[in-house]
Amino acid sequence: MKLFGLEITKTKKQDSIKPATIQEFIVQPKIANVQKVSDAKAINVYKLNRISNPVVSFKQRTSTNSFEEAEYDLSEIGRMADVDSYIARAFEKKEGLMFKAGYELVGKNPETIQYIKERFKQIASVTGIPTKHLMKRLGSSLIRFSNTYVAKVRKLDSSGGKVRKLANGKEIDPVAGYFPMPPTTVRLMRNENNKILKYKQVLPNGLYKEFSSDAVLHFYLNKKEGFLTGTPSMVPVKDDVLALRKIEENVELLVYQHLFPMYHYKVGTEKAPAALYPDGQSEVDIVKAELEFMPAEGAIVTPERHEITALGAEGRALRVEGIINHFKQRVFAGCEMSSIDFGEGDTANRSTSDAMSRNLVDSVKAVQFEFEMFVNEFIINELLLESTFDDPLSNENIVELKFNEIDIDSKIKVENHAINMFRAYGITANEFRRSLGKEPFTEEDWEDTYWKRIEEPKMLIQAVDEAYLPTQAAIDNPNTSLTPEQLASARERSKEDPDKTTSKPKANQPKPTGGQRAAATLDQPENQHVKKSSPEKRKSSLTDNKESPLIKMYDDLLDNIQRSIQKEYYGKTWLENTCKTMGDFMKKRLNNECKLSFYKGIRQTGADALLRKTSVALSYVESKISKDINNFISNLTKMIFDTIDDSNKPNPLKLSTSFDSLRFLCRFIYDTELKRSLNYGLCFGLRELGHKQANVLISNENCDICGTQDTVIELDAVTIYDVPGYHSNCKCTIKMP
Repeated sequence: MKLFGLEITKTKKQDSIKPATIQEFIVQPKIANVQKVSDAKAINVYKLNRISNPVVSFKQRTSTNSFEEAEYDLSEIGRMADVDSYIARAFEKKEGLMFKAGYELVGKNPETIQYIKERFKQIASVTGIPTKHLMKRLGSSLIRFSNTYVAKVRKLDSSGGKVRKLANGKEIDPVAGYFPMPPTTVRLMRNENNKILKYKQVLPNGLYKEFSSDAVLHFYLNKKEGFLTGTPSMVPVKDDVLALRKIEENVELLVYQHLFPMYHYKVGTEKAPAALYPDGQSEVDIVKAELEFMPAEGAIVTPERHEITALGAEGRALRVEGIINHFKQRVFAGCEMSSIDFGEGDTANRSTSDAMSRNLVDSVKAVQFEFEMFVNEFIINELLLESTFDDPLSNENIVELKFNEIDIDSKIKVENHAINMFRAYGITANEFRRSLGKEPFTEEDWEDTYWKRIEEPKMLIQAVDEAYLPTQAAIDNPNTSLTPEQLASARERSKEDPDKTTSKPKANQPKPTGGQRAAATLDQPENQHVKKSSPEKRKSSLTDNKESPLIKMYDDLLDNIQRSIQKEYYGKTWLENTCKTMGDFMKKRLNNECKLSFYKGIRQTGADALLRKTSVALSYVESKISKDINNFISNLTKMIFDTIDDSNKPNPLKLSTSFDSLRFLCRFIYDTELKRSLNYGLCFGLRELGHKQANVLISNENCDICGTQDTVIELDAVTIYDVPGYHSNCKCTIKMP
């Protein structure tokens, strides 16, 4: 027995205690007169009183009734996002990725999920803010400022919730709407233990409004102990951004300085320097005067002693590429993004790009985790408390917001690993479902899986029938496509030794396995029985159209397809639609006959079918028939498609053989469903006459299926799956009293 987290075990002596483990060494409670945890009074979480934080904050208040600003200048973060392209792009990228795959409300109780959806619709209607837009605004504020403030408005007339009572006995109205608040305008009042007393919104023009502590929700990221607000992710990046922009500004000035070159005019050489004329002018003065009065688009002609040179940076200026890249990478790292995310692909391939973007995905997932936690705890749980559900915060009623996976490649890898583990017998089916983030299958869910709908019927149809092999089916079929020589050879191979009294596989045929013998009798995939008994040996009466009207329709379908193939008027779409149309006719015909058989069973009991409506019972019969025929047509269509060769034309021999392999199933469906409908009608009539139970006459006690069935059926909860026939050629029936 576990008591308050401690493992305590009683021995034969009541006063003896199992030796303590390491966890039990410090405290050893006595077993005598201790109340069991299961017998303790149930505690409702939402009725518990709030407690104060005993830890004293290191940041002292300036006065008793003063409002404090956030520890960080959130307005500066907002200005950075407005003026800096890297910061703005990082925020936009994260916000888009956060809500890229969307989110959903999950829970075990569909009613509570629907209730939360309806409440969100009501809130969106009265506030004018769509729910998705509200969530995006809250997530955007959380990414940009690491703080989100939401004002709650309570109003009974504008809400679908109910008035509820707090633990202190105070009654409060339900929430009618949520309104995001700019984090840059919020001030907080607290006590010495950091408990928030009030909120105050102050605008730049001096206007302000105060809110009580229970009227505002505060979401935060990276909140340090003793602080009022979370630390914005851009705080450590601010200095790097300023340094990068300062360097870029200096580079800009350097470009302007050397954009227009300076020309150097050299007059004379060392051997023939500039001449000095008798009037006192030098050759340099003359050239200078000429240059001053020369038009901008003019030209100048000089002798060999004159040289003009354009002076510029000429590669001797400071190289800043490495410095700029250094600070740029610091900004990228602080924004938790790579150069790929900012659009600087360079020579990176897809694999490199995915690896470099991993940081961004991980950072967004961390924000999603915090966002889910706050929304589930402070919004959805409060809406549940305002509902009429009993114990709304129990595990069965809880509702949570969950973001869908944004990293699809990683999700595919995890799912493939789970599939491999399940196939290698490493995990159970329930563990496999949980590894995919989904709830385990219920019994109803299993019936709607690909296995139940497709794979199991296909395996049953393709199973080897020991008493009726495909060769014998081709022989019995009067419309077989085998040549006379092939037919004669098949008959010779099918002859059995008359001296042998037991049926054994021939030497040239493989011995049927246990699984093949167990699947010798085909049943509908919806049947609750798993094992099948060996059927009676089929005779040539299998092809009797009078016995099974479905076979006539089945043969007409084959003739129609064969004629269309001869005229080359066919296609996959046409083949599929033709089979589907014939399946609809089969369902209609079989449904009418089963309905007559159902009423026949009622009349045999002496009950009047009009005494009580039978529409519900007949709907079960119709649903069962629809599933049987749909599975049959689906498998028939697939087998027809398998006969199409490389020339995109069905092979006539393979097509006829495929039809022969499924032909007997028409009789099986027809006979079994008529038998069940009749027995279902008998049970319905007996129930109308006041009987509580019905007895089943088992035809063969040695049958693997019939011998395991209950001989008594409770009529109050009887379904069409509970009545005979239990398998092909089942002779069991309902005993009349």
